[in-house]
Amino acid sequence: MAYPAFGPNAGLARHGRSSSDALPATFPAMCTTTASSGRRWDGSPLRPRHRSRALRVATDSPSHLLRSAQPSSCRDCGNRIDWYTRTNHDPISLHPHEVPAVAVPDRCRWHVSSGVAHPAHDGTRWCRIPHPLLCPARPTNVTLTPQLTELRRRLALRTRRLLDTGAFTLQPAERAPASAPSCRPARPVGSQRATLLPQAQGWDGSDCATAGARLEQRRGDHARAELQRVEAEDTVTRARTHLRNVELGRSGKAGCAIDVLSGHGIHAYGLLDQLNVDEAARPEWEPRLAPWQDAIVVEPEHEDKARRLLHAAMPGAQIISSGVGQERLPQGIHSTLKVARFLGTLQDRLTPSADGLAVRDQALDLTVTGGFPTPLAGREARLRQARADLAATQQLATEATEALTLAKTQHGAAQATEELARLSIRENDLQTKIDELSGRVTSAARDEQELQQIWKKALARHASHEQLLANAKLTLEGVSKALKERHRSLAVLERQRSQAAASQWQLQWGGTLQDAVDFLDQATDQARSSRPAALRRQAEDGLRRAYEHYGIDGTPGADVGQDLRTGDEMMRTFADTDPASLPTRTFAEVAAPLDNRLAGHRNQDEVAAARVTHDQQARQQAIAEITAGVTTSARNLETLQDMIEKHLDGLFVQISAAFNDLDLRSEGYGAKLEPISVRPQGAGDWQWQVIPRWKRSRSGGYVSYRENANSAQVKVHAILLVLAALLADSQTQGRVLILDELGNSLGEVNRKDMLAALRDVARDQHLTILGTCQDSVLADAADVCGELLWFVHASAADIINQPTSAWAFDSNGARTQLTEDWITAGRAHA
Repeated sequence: MAYPAFGPNAGLARHGRSSSDALPATFPAMCTTTASSGRRWDGSPLRPRHRSRALRVATDSPSHLLRSAQPSSCRDCGNRIDWYTRTNHDPISLHPHEVPAVAVPDRCRWHVSSGVAHPAHDGTRWCRIPHPLLCPARPTNVTLTPQLTELRRRLALRTRRLLDTGAFTLQPAERAPASAPSCRPARPVGSQRATLLPQAQGWDGSDCATAGARLEQRRGDHARAELQRVEAEDTVTRARTHLRNVELGRSGKAGCAIDVLSGHGIHAYGLLDQLNVDEAARPEWEPRLAPWQDAIVVEPEHEDKARRLLHAAMPGAQIISSGVGQERLPQGIHSTLKVARFLGTLQDRLTPSADGLAVRDQALDLTVTGGFPTPLAGREARLRQARADLAATQQLATEATEALTLAKTQHGAAQATEELARLSIRENDLQTKIDELSGRVTSAARDEQELQQIWKKALARHASHEQLLANAKLTLEGVSKALKERHRSLAVLERQRSQAAASQWQLQWGGTLQDAVDFLDQATDQARSSRPAALRRQAEDGLRRAYEHYGIDGTPGADVGQDLRTGDEMMRTFADTDPASLPTRTFAEVAAPLDNRLAGHRNQDEVAAARVTHDQQARQQAIAEITAGVTTSARNLETLQDMIEKHLDGLFVQISAAFNDLDLRSEGYGAKLEPISVRPQGAGDWQWQVIPRWKRSRSGGYVSYRENANSAQVKVHAILLVLAALLADSQTQGRVLILDELGNSLGEVNRKDMLAALRDVARDQHLTILGTCQDSVLADAADVCGELLWFVHASAADIINQPTSAWAFDSNGARTQLTEDWITAGRAHA
């Protein structure tokens, strides 16, 4: 089996890596500078430049606050917060100042309207942000922008100052409440002991009270350590940024000025970054260089242009024009910049004081003091200082975490030791109870045998009693039948007696007989068929439930009105009367107190109904807005699908054109691709079907590859389709294409045409093509490929192949000579 390789670099492997890495963004350097008025030590403005806006509460505001917000302080970090009411009437704490909307993630933007906080953006350049996202004492799972990270760092620094001055005290961690007695059985003593023994190994002898007090102290230290960790992380970030800026020579304001000039093709250098001061010359030269920490050095021909650019971009920038020739620098100063004239002038004007602690300019009456603890100039000195600050901060955070872990371990060990002592006492008590219960069990066994004999005797007596009971039941049934007959007779007499008081009942009705008939005609069939006593009981039950729902449950001294208590008494009196007798009060009189009370609440019910209607309308409006948002998203999805389909159609057009061109060059009659897009309705799977077609004659139509055809023709067009995809791709340089069974099932003419096409594509597209072929194809492949590898497997008894033979050709003879030694070195082992 042979592996021919195509392409100008066939058989050669290249390894390498990028010569430069991507650099991070530049941030202000952490170095002491002489800041201009209105700025901090790191060059940032003291106040935001946007104009503060006053907040007012509208007269129709749904908020119950009487002012724009309720100012307070965060109990975790001590910083100021403003409390607002949300749309659902729940409170939320917001940062007291507005921030630029571009610096806040979309889902974290809030705005205040009419005294109510809304979780959305109002379309302006400013927005509000919840305080928990910025609180330095709380972790956050939101990726903050650089502006919000800087604001969180400032809040952490302010918390640290409040703690140092005693204006804020961290709240101790709340203890978990003691668990209530459980109805579940207690764990076995042996199981509890096995759990507590490992915990008590680290006990140092202190009791639980001492360990608990130490734990509370460690928790406070841990909270302070958490604040220090936030500061340390920010310091680490700024130290790393400063470190990278120093490595690039672009730290502080000088680095900002260098970036501005670099964008306009002007090369500039930081003065102190390019100066190295000997240790002996530091007391004399560092006071002279201190006012020029932000100075930059440019070529003389670029001085005017740099001055115009920095005048608009960085007012107050310091520009030093380098010298023309190479002059000697003052003693103790080393630099590649041509600033000898500038340094010489500083040396002449600023003379050291008698004690060597400062320098003085006699002409200006100016004195600059020295005493810098670390070197002021030199790139290496700044790097060492940044690394030292980073290591110290990390060590502080590690020590605080270790102290908290130690306190927790000691407290747990003390608790486990005391619990073990209690378990030992409890184990002795349980053993005593076990011994006592063992004697009681023996006595109970004897009692059980005696009771068993008594039970057998009682069982025999029970059998005889059952016979007597059966006889008594027969006698009772006869008596019951006689009693029922007596009750029927009594009921007939009661109905007759009730019919005798018809006139009194009509007076209680209060209307005519015809009115009663009309009322019964309107009633349901069930009500007309019910007896008067049953209807009265239903009315009494309904009236009693109505009084109970209003708070009258019969409890003496209940907090209800006198009118309802009177109505309840009348209701009970009404219920105690015989349903068949003439009542002294009507049902309307008994229900009158409750009816009067319900009439008084009718207005409140109407107000509640109006509020429910308003809430329903608001919900319908919210549903309409959500429906509109869904419609907009559907339109956006359709637009995105159109863009994707147009892009893929363009790619298929390019591949189809290359496919047709290759077919025509191989003496074919033309070929094309027919892509079919099956777009989903909405979000779903998107299917593409691509059908290759070609002509079999000049006047014939395009035939699909699925129709019966010459297998060699199908394989030829399959190779052409692969090459067409390569020709349509502009990023093929350095790639490798592997083809199996190259040239098999092809005639001599088609085989040579395919090999020639592979050679041309490999050369034009700068890629390598590897193909396996049989011995019959090897002669044709050798005419077009750049290298042949011959694999020979002599017989099935051989475990491995015979040594591989390689033939290669390279038109560049010099490159061949470079590889001659290591190629020929392996021939001795063949």
